[in-house]
Amino acid sequence: MSRLSALLLFLVLSALSGAHDLGICGVKLIQRSDSAVITTLGRAPLETLIIEANGKRISVNDIHVIIDKSSGKKLGQIEIHEPVTLFTVKEAGKESSAETVVTVMKDGRVIGEGLVDKNSDSWSFGKLTPTPLSKTAIRFLWMGVMHILSGPDHLLFILGLLLARPKLAEILKIATSFTVAHAITLCLCAFGIVAGNPRIVEPLIALSIVAVAAESYWHQAGKRDYRILIAFAFGLIHGFGFAGAIVETGLPATGAGLAVASFNIGIELVQIALICLALPLLGVVAKLQIKVIKFAPIVVGLVGLFWFVQRVI
Repeated sequence: MSRLSALLLFLVLSALSGAHDLGICGVKLIQRSDSAVITTLGRAPLETLIIEANGKRISVNDIHVIIDKSSGKKLGQIEIHEPVTLFTVKEAGKESSAETVVTVMKDGRVIGEGLVDKNSDSWSFGKLTPTPLSKTAIRFLWMGVMHILSGPDHLLFILGLLLARPKLAEILKIATSFTVAHAITLCLCAFGIVAGNPRIVEPLIALSIVAVAAESYWHQAGKRDYRILIAFAFGLIHGFGFAGAIVETGLPATGAGLAVASFNIGIELVQIALICLALPLLGVVAKLQIKVIKFAPIVVGLVGLFWFVQRVI
């Protein structure tokens, strides 16, 4: 297989795989004065999990499937017609590598949070000792890593910025501009100061890929470089996309700032790794077959355009 064919295959597979399919599994209990609502996200909760409210196990007949209007995702919802004083989520004994984030909310804030995984197979609200900050940091750092790895649109945006093979000083400026921008909106969105509508944010992220591809294709040495401005402008948009994982799972009751910082560090680690891997490879390909580098922005732009149309429709 030629290098050009391999590049095209990678981009096509990325496009077909979609973006932001993080596979987050979550169970959220929203406390009310005289009732409660349990919402599930991700894997079918009653296949690998046991959910109990006030000592009573939730059955499959109790779950109603709804469509979240903002994200379009399918959620399971259970109405509890009494105050929930004891809430338990545990593994059902079936083998599963998934992690389930459990949160309890009241009056718009998180009052309890935990994690059910292979190392901790159950969690009960009211019997929880505070999660160690080190565990919170590691969990959110890994969540940041997996979020950007599962979202090929973010990776393709960064790759598009590098296709014109900028110098090291330019790379640092572009990366810093993008990082500062997405960190701003990530923090604002994570702490509930602003909110991003996925129906607007997702098409704009796809459009950002088209923009950087066009800039890389027509960029000429010595001419004014707009990639720093593009990186900052669209970095603000990407920040809303990054914050989606935190918004879905909720911030921990303690160490919220540490959680957001760790999540952002996880994103940065993947971005740095991509830059370190992509630049030498692009340099080698440019020496062997210069047309591949010239043609690559067109392919990247077409993938971004495909995502844009797909998300708008």
